[in-house]
Amino acid sequence: MKLRIAFLVTMLFLGFSSDSFSQSYGWKDGNNGPVTDTASRRSVDGFGGMMIITPDADWEEKWNTPSGTSPFYKKVNEAKVGETIYILSFFSNPKSNPLHVVNISCDIQIIQPDGTVAMTEKNRPCFHGVLGGAPEMIYMTNAAVGFMGEEKDPKGVWTVKLAMKDQLRTEPVMLTQSFTLK
Repeated sequence: MKLRIAFLVTMLFLGFSSDSFSQSYGWKDGNNGPVTDTASRRSVDGFGGMMIITPDADWEEKWNTPSGTSPFYKKVNEAKVGETIYILSFFSNPKSNPLHVVNISCDIQIIQPDGTVAMTEKNRPCFHGVLGGAPEMIYMTNAAVGFMGEEKDPKGVWTVKLAMKDQLRTEPVMLTQSFTLK
């Protein structure tokens, strides 16, 4: 079985921000009310993490839009052999050290339908540096993963697990999302 998983290295910076998604404490809705946690979007002690799976090959271009423009990503829960999908992760409200430096790492795991681990990466630097705006804004990590299933890969439900760790907090944000390879 051959599985091609490519880490996207096209980002030139450690992370990107969008103030069009301004948040205050954890995840909020359009009326500034708290949003209920889901498997792919959670807040822990005010630190928010979110993961989406998209077919949008232009995900980076969509993210790098002018201030006030909200990027929109198609979300998918299935992928066809030979088509690439992208696993993107975002965060909000990290803590910073006295020099205003934020340090976030991610553990990423992709699990095949039979429970076999197809990919694991621990303590991947997801964001390290000074934020480009208020901590309550949404920032994209640099932990984007491209996934393309091949004909000999097992068909069925694949699971992506992501543990996002703000190094100045004690508890990680645990995210899970699945897609079906057809």
